[in-house]
Amino acid sequence: MNPQSSCFMTTRSSTRNKELLRSLFHHRRRQISQKRRQEASEALIETILALVSSLDVVLSYASFADELCSWKLNQHLATTGQLLLPTVVNQTLHLYHVEDIKKQLFPNRWGIFEPQPEICQRVFLQEISLVVVPGIAFDSSCHRLGYGKGFYDRLLATHHPHSVGVGFAEQHSLCALPTNPHDVVLSEVFFF
Repeated sequence: MNPQSSCFMTTRSSTRNKELLRSLFHHRRRQISQKRRQEASEALIETILALVSSLDVVLSYASFADELCSWKLNQHLATTGQLLLPTVVNQTLHLYHVEDIKKQLFPNRWGIFEPQPEICQRVFLQEISLVVVPGIAFDSSCHRLGYGKGFYDRLLATHHPHSVGVGFAEQHSLCALPTNPHDVVLSEVFFF
């Protein structure tokens, strides 16, 4: 089934729709060539750096598996002292300033690299002007389909910084994604 023709699913439950769409968009993302991945990662760096030049700190994400690679972006942000990354603590995201991504990160239970709280300074969302948000799919109304844990929705609901969804062009859903009342709409989305 083509994710772009999945608009018929609106008659099913939102939870079931989200699971089907996660599966479909995961499949599309896994099919992206290495060359396209590298081009997208370079475009991500250019786009985000144009947004962050005057900001003190930026909450980014540590990409894993077949996500849009954020490692070069994060390395640049760490070098300029602007990088924040999240750590999952009791179903919420705690944010930490990271200066050295090689020495201050460790893999969590999902294999996602997180800051080590013992050696990184904690930062609170009120201090952040920009959040770079990964996802499985995004629609034209800036709705995001995440992994289903609700971490970013809970984080963004407590404070409303400028939130930027980022993904491959293949992650753009041409039909509206199913939403729940707790889902937070992003400020904008960039596809690469």
